[in-house]
Amino acid sequence: SDYTAVVDATGVAQFQTTRELALNEGLTIALGWPKGIVAEPGDLQKLVWLLADNVNLLIVVAGLIATLSYYIPVWQNYGKDPSQGTNRLRDFLRHLCVI
Repeated sequence: SDYTAVVDATGVAQFQTTRELALNEGLTIALGWPKGIVAEPGDLQKLVWLLADNVNLLIVVAGLIATLSYYIPVWQNYGKDPSQGTNRLRDFLRHLCVI
C-alpha cells in the first residue's frame, strides 16, 4: 500500500505516505464518526453563519429599502400628474424658497 495509518493510545490518528508523491498526486483521507461526537451548532450559531455568508446580499437589500423609502414618498408628492390648473414645479420651487 502507498500509506500507513496509525491511531495511538490517546486516539490521535496519524497518516503518512510510504513513498514520495509525484507531481499532481495527493493523499486524500476520509474520516467518519458517529453522530454526537462533534456538537451540532445551535440555531443562533447557524443564523450568525447565514448572515455572515450573505452580508453582501444584506447590504443590497438594505440599500434597496433605503432607496425605496426615499423615492416612494417623493414620487407620491411630486411625481404624479398634477390636477389641471396647478403648477407643481412652481409649488416645488416655492417650497425650496427658490422663487
